[in-house]
Amino acid sequence: MGKFWDFLKKQRGEVPYAHNSIANGSTPFEREVVLFEDRKQHYKASKNGLYPPEIILLFFADSHPNPKTGYPSYYWYKYGVRDVDALKKSLEERGFISRGSDGVCHTTKLGELELKDNEFITWAHRKGANIAGIDAWSILNIINNAPEKIAKFPWRDKVWAYINKYRIRHFNDQGLYRNMTHEMARFLADEGKYEEAIKFLKEVVQLDRDDPSMRGVTTSIPRTIEKYKRKLENSSVTKGSVKK
Repeated sequence: MGKFWDFLKKQRGEVPYAHNSIANGSTPFEREVVLFEDRKQHYKASKNGLYPPEIILLFFADSHPNPKTGYPSYYWYKYGVRDVDALKKSLEERGFISRGSDGVCHTTKLGELELKDNEFITWAHRKGANIAGIDAWSILNIINNAPEKIAKFPWRDKVWAYINKYRIRHFNDQGLYRNMTHEMARFLADEGKYEEAIKFLKEVVQLDRDDPSMRGVTTSIPRTIEKYKRKLENSSVTKGSVKK
């Protein structure tokens, strides 16, 4: 299973970088980062003209209004943004955020609409790395280049089609296949589809039983299955109460 986690680490670009407000590209790692200005030339903007780092900053607008120790480092190493303050000011000037008298930024109606329309960007930023190495950039290609038969489907259906194809392609790599199956269960649970998630988790349990390297290894999968079963039961009770 080490190969899978090495793959994810590479996809995430997990190298620590103490990013304050402005990066100067002085270290070898910094020089490997693709600048936002260059990267956005290869991607399609949202209908309101925003790109992933702008949408991420919009999502966290009120979380770090004026950080004394700098913004999270991912603005630089994932998105190539040198000056986060300038980007935030640009969002303010374009009407996506407003700044209160206390200096705290809040999303405007336009900003809220932008976040709703691009929920898949914030999902990819927070949870996508575990799903076939998806990030806030690559998900744009997944959404915009989906097969014609699902082109008008919700974004989750497009992502599901992509990761399922990825999983099948790695069927002969037991470690990758096993872990992708596990992550797909989490994806389903994230939607509240616990019954389907349990089916995928049971497949993981069987894969572990068939893998000699997993003998004697205790995982949390059985506990997760029980957790999802309880959620299903609670959901059934709630629905029954509503009907009454």
